[in-house]
Amino acid sequence: NVKIVPPLVAPTPTRLPPTRPAPAPADPAGPGRRRRRPRWRARRPASRAVASFMGETNFLEGIVEYCYGDSIFVTTRSGELEGRPGLRDWKPARRESVTVCIRPEALVLSDDPPGKNRLQARILDRLYLGETAVYDLQTRHGENLRVAELNPISLRPAGDRAQYLRAEPHDIVVLPHA
Repeated sequence: NVKIVPPLVAPTPTRLPPTRPAPAPADPAGPGRRRRRPRWRARRPASRAVASFMGETNFLEGIVEYCYGDSIFVTTRSGELEGRPGLRDWKPARRESVTVCIRPEALVLSDDPPGKNRLQARILDRLYLGETAVYDLQTRHGENLRVAELNPISLRPAGDRAQYLRAEPHDIVVLPHA
């Protein structure tokens, strides 16, 4: 007796509907803004929300004194700062209210007296994390700032002794006041 097995038949291919690309994720910079690379977005955020989303940031409120080239000169309650705009084509008007963003790692503690882009503050608290020391400071006008110092030789003491903070203009981002 020989058993006959019917041949295997491939199933008839079914036609799938055309695929559409997945929608792009929501951009924290907001609708209608050009997409920017993450590194650029972290260094020069386009809004306060993006700056907060990209990591810890110090915010100071200020008034624009004047603009010169790519620099914006701002007066805050704690001192005068030179920064760069977060929005590429934005030129604020004189006396316009703005928000200044400075990342904790961009601030440098110093014993030098005030100068360009320097603020005076006192250390409220400090935390040693091995390769980093984190300081919570307060300016004499009550603005709270955080500094992250990489590879500290020693910890600075907390107390009423004046400390000076400085930052380079390219590390200070000026944004429209929200």
